[in-house]
Amino acid sequence: MIARAGKPYLDLVPHRECTEPRAPGWFKGRIHMAEDFDATPEEVIRDFEDG
Repeated sequence: MIARAGKPYLDLVPHRECTEPRAPGWFKGRIHMAEDFDATPEEVIRDFEDG
């Protein structure tokens, strides 16, 4: 255990390999992206390019 300010903060545990293969699609239908997710405003692009 790692403590911060005298209180438990983090437990260190041994790594265990996953014994079963992962099944894809667990989050299907649970994550939604906005229609304009990939649209970047011109002023943001300009700020990065002029930076």
